Amino acid sequence: MVPFASRPFIRATDPGEMAEALWRNYRVDSARFEDTEAPFLALANGVRLEGVRFHYCRYDTPAQISFVAMGGYRQVFVLSGSSEFTLGGTKMALGPEATGLIPPGSDFDAAYSQGYAHIIAEFDEGALVRKAERLTGRDFAGLPDLPLGRALPAGRFWKTRGLVDNLADQFANGADEAALPITELVQALASAFLIDHLEDHPGLPSRGAKAAGRPAADLLEDYIRENWSRPLTVEEIAAACGVSVRSVFARFRETRGTSPMAYLRALRLDEARRRLREGEPGVSVMDVALACGFASFGHFAQRYRDRFGELPSETATRSR
Repeated sequence: MVPFASRPFIRATDPGEMAEALWRNYRVDSARFEDTEAPFLALANGVRLEGVRFHYCRYDTPAQISFVAMGGYRQVFVLSGSSEFTLGGTKMALGPEATGLIPPGSDFDAAYSQGYAHIIAEFDEGALVRKAERLTGRDFAGLPDLPLGRALPAGRFWKTRGLVDNLADQFANGADEAALPITELVQALASAFLIDHLEDHPGLPSRGAKAAGRPAADLLEDYIRENWSRPLTVEEIAAACGVSVRSVFARFRETRGTSPMAYLRALRLDEARRRLREGEPGVSVMDVALACGFASFGHFAQRYRDRFGELPSETATRSR
């Protein structure tokens, strides 16, 4: 499955075409592509959502590209191959095991290996500041220091990467950006980004925040069960239960081995299965998917089969 495949904006089969497309979409300063025996192919897909823009790029031949004044905090997740980014004389080597963060307004050179592909999540600085203020209840003139321009272990950013991959899959299957699951995922992504990057910062809700003891942890699951049918964010769940955002993530990881949003998705899948088994006349599988918070039928069917070992249409057929 190609990430964000339903939102293509570049497909080039020769170097000149790709260089022109890069200038048109990114205002690059220069782009060079090495000659190889393999046919030339370069792709770019992406989507702009509230506070974040996603870029999926693939280069089948080695490339060297100079970018100018690129906006937003750009988190790079390498899917295949390797890359080297040069920012102000500092080199940052990335691969599938190493991620990196490029600051807003940066000029940088990027060298991509043959067969290279990445997803970049470009976060709006103002949106991140507002999210940090909501997470902490404090005012921020700007974001605290972030680990900019250096390679970091990709495993450290599992929360952010998991949500990025989820959104990439949703838009590979033609998701609607206004759909309830997309809104929730985008809100959760901004929180996960801040928590992943600022885990030890004293301003975030980790120090002095109430941890999720057993009674409070039970409230977390109860709150999600009672409110599964409407948009939910991790911040709302934490505030309603009187615990820190980090405690919400930690509690679900420790007791269920998953994230709060994955738990919410499981509840919605269970409800969908219940409705399909009832087999109400005139109600289609797509009607059930939409009612249970799934905007993409393909994504719903895949998640349903992963959980129950059969397609939702198979459950519905048996119930008729």
